[in-house]
Parts: sequence; structure tokens; C-alpha cells
Amino acid sequence: MTTLLTIGLVAGCILVGLVHRQAARLAPAWPGAVVPALWAAAAVYLLVSGSINSLVDVAGVVLVTVVLARIWHEGRQHRAARSAPTPVGA
Repeated sequence: MTTLLTIGLVAGCILVGLVHRQAARLAPAWPGAVVPALWAAAAVYLLVSGSINSLVDVAGVVLVTVVLARIWHEGRQHRAARSAPTPVGA
């Protein structure tokens, strides 16, 4: 049962990551901010409730935050590159 739960959690995280990646590439900028905003709210809740109580927990929160921000940034760059005008001679 534990293995199935782990597989489900990993699959869920991958699915949320893919949805976040696609949302970051959409025309309006705000859909890509939904997942990082939810994560930030969850991290604040975990911090306030005392669930984050070791350096490993803090490192995990920082790592996930950096990854989500990077995905959002790359999506915005992709969107900007796609909408940039092409040179006349190209």
C-alpha cells in the first residue's frame, strides 16, 4: 500500500508540474503563477504550524520554490520569444 501511495504522489507531482509548465506558456501571465502561489501559501502554512522544523525541510521548500519559479520564468521567456517579431530577412 505504501508503494502505491508513493507512486500516486510522484505521478501527481509530475502532473502538476506539467500543468504548471503549460500554464506558464499561455498568453496571459497569471495562469503560470497559480501553482507557485499555492505552493507559497502551503509553505507559509507549514512554517506557521511548525511542520518545518529541520534544515532538510527548509532546503526542500527552497528547492521546490526555485524549481517552480524557474519553470514559470522559462515559460514566460518562451512566450516572449514566440511573440517577438522576426527579422525581415529571416
